[in-house]
Amino acid sequence: MTIATQDPAGARERLASLRHRVAAIEDRPRPMLAADGDLSPATASRSTAAGRHAGLLLPFGIDAVDQVLKGGLAGGALHEIHAAETRHSGLATGFLAALLARLTHQKNGLVIWAHDRPGPPEAGHLYGPGIARFGFDPAHLLMIAGQRADDVLWAMEEGLSCRGVAAVVGDLSGQPRALDLTAARRLALRAQAGGGFAMLLRRGDAIIPTAAQTRWQVQPHEAGIMDDFETGIGRPAWRLELQKNRAGPTGQWIVEWNHDTCRFALAAAHSFPVATPADDRPHRPAHVGTVMAV
Repeated sequence: MTIATQDPAGARERLASLRHRVAAIEDRPRPMLAADGDLSPATASRSTAAGRHAGLLLPFGIDAVDQVLKGGLAGGALHEIHAAETRHSGLATGFLAALLARLTHQKNGLVIWAHDRPGPPEAGHLYGPGIARFGFDPAHLLMIAGQRADDVLWAMEEGLSCRGVAAVVGDLSGQPRALDLTAARRLALRAQAGGGFAMLLRRGDAIIPTAAQTRWQVQPHEAGIMDDFETGIGRPAWRLELQKNRAGPTGQWIVEWNHDTCRFALAAAHSFPVATPADDRPHRPAHVGTVMAV
């Protein structure tokens, strides 16, 4: 059936209104349904506001990384952080805590951290003083425990719609069926509409296709040397691999985190003086491991 009209602008507005009603019934993100020319005035206003928020960038402070990211991690987008093995869960969580520390210093708002169920024993649980050590104030954190992956995805979508939320984290174990390409696209669209940061934290699972703008795989690296006035075994350090980047090329870097300044830096190559081996002693034992910041 063809509908003829003498008011094309009015027809577009009615069509946009109808699309919004259908989206509301299906519980889909509404502001991103149509192209700019098909938006009603109210929807166009919301989309313009979302576009301003989407311009927010979260730079690493490392030129080599920020150039690849076109200035930094893009706001209003979905990003994925992946640990290659479950025993590296603490590494991925620490890296994410460092990113959130930089974000909350740049943008006021809560961080919603939603998880579906207790992860593997190697993953542990979030510890307030621990994430505070990375410079991320636990007072900005809101934890949500869901029974299923669907609950986590729902909490992420609702959180991205709130103005007072700077970022949402979806901490999902295993490979839930609910986290398919459609669900990831919904998160990406909701983040784009609200201008917030959406983070997926996954550990030890196979990489699956998502609508994430970037995907980071986190691997361990020797802790960096601390200054004389600092205490501890060393600065946290990670071997980062940018496996997916919609804005440009990928890359690999070894970075350290300074929790006092809330800044990343490329890890320096440290050399240690070694004494000459004694002739009357057995050979040095084989390498058994490395010391890493947890």
